[in-house]
Amino acid sequence: SDQTKQHLLSLSKNIIFTGNVSDDELEWLYENAEAVLFSSKYEGLGMPILDAVANKKPVIASKIPVFEEMSKHAFYFFDPENSDDLETEIEQALLKHDFNNKIEHYPEIMDKYTWAKTSKQIHLYLEEVKLNNSLDSSSIQKPQIAICSIHPGINNQVGQLGEQLYPSLKNIFKVDYYLDSNGLSFREIDRPTFLNQMDCKVFDINELNRITYPKYDAVIY
Repeated sequence: SDQTKQHLLSLSKNIIFTGNVSDDELEWLYENAEAVLFSSKYEGLGMPILDAVANKKPVIASKIPVFEEMSKHAFYFFDPENSDDLETEIEQALLKHDFNNKIEHYPEIMDKYTWAKTSKQIHLYLEEVKLNNSLDSSSIQKPQIAICSIHPGINNQVGQLGEQLYPSLKNIFKVDYYLDSNGLSFREIDRPTFLNQMDCKVFDINELNRITYPKYDAVIY
C-alpha cells in the first residue's frame, strides 16, 4: 500500500519499488544483485529463492520449514522475528562468508525443483485420485484442492494455465483458486478471469494461511 511504502521510505531513501517488471528486466536485476533477501514468515515455495540460486547469488532467507526443506545448508538463515539476526546474516551474505560451501548445494536444489519433476508429481497424483474415484464417482466425495497462482489477468502464462486447467480439474476435484494480483486493484489488472463466473471459489492469495490450508487434500502452486 502507499502507506507502507511511505513508512519504508522514511527508514531508507534507497528502496526502489519496482512493481511488475518485464522478464528481461527481472533477469537483469538478478544478474546484478549482490544478494537476494527473502524474509517471508509463511511461504508456499519461494520462486525468488530458486531464481537467486539459478543466478548463483547468496540467499538470505527466513528460517522457516519450507526454506529449510529446500536446503538446510545453502542459505544464510535468520530468525524473521529478530532484526539483529537479520542484520548479521545480511552482512555475512554481502561478505560472502562461507559462500563457497553454500553454493556447492545449489546444483542439487536446481535438480530437485524442475518443471518436469513437478509436472510428473502432479500427473501421478491426478491419476491416483482418478483411479480411486472411478469405482463409484457418484458416491465418493471429490477431494478438495487449492490452486495457487498469479492472477490470470496479469499477462502471465502460469496464471493463464491454471485458469485453463479448471474445466478438466472440476471433473475430479472440488477446486478453489487463490490468486496473487501482486497488489494490483481490479481496474489495474489487464483482464478479469472467467473463474469468477464458474462453480469454483476464488480468493486472494493472502487468504490461504495456516487456518484455511488444512481443509485441502492437496495444494498446487
